Amino acid sequence: MPTARTPVSGGTAAITGIVNHCPTLQSLLGRANSAPVGGSVSLQVFGSDSDQRPAPLSYMWLTSAGRLRAPSSASTALDCTALGPVIVSVWLTDGDPHCAPLHASLSIDCIPGRADVDADPAVDTDAGA
Repeated sequence: MPTARTPVSGGTAAITGIVNHCPTLQSLLGRANSAPVGGSVSLQVFGSDSDQRPAPLSYMWLTSAGRLRAPSSASTALDCTALGPVIVSVWLTDGDPHCAPLHASLSIDCIPGRADVDADPAVDTDAGA
C-alpha cells in the first residue's frame, strides 16, 4: 500500500491508500456479420484489468432483438429470432465508481436462409469507435 509523507508546518502527515487501475477494452469480436433466422453468431469481448480491483471484470450484454445466450459472460452468442439488423452492445466494469464502464457495439444482420449455414469470416470492431 503506497504511503506518502509530506512535511506540514511543524510536523508530518501520512496518507495511505489503495491505487486502482481502471480496466481496458481491447476489442469486440463477432464470428460473422450475419446469420440466418434460427441461426446464431458467436461474440466475444476482450478486456483486461491489471489489478483485478476492486473486483474482477463483470460483463453485461444487451441486444436490440434476438436472444443472448450468456449475457453476463465475456463470450456469448446471439440467436437470430427475426429478420433485420440487430445491434449488440457490451459493457464491462471492475465495479469502481471512479472508472466509467467501458462500452462497445456491433451490428449483426439476421437474414433469410437455412439455420445450418455457418458464415466464417471474423468481424473485429474497434472498441474505441
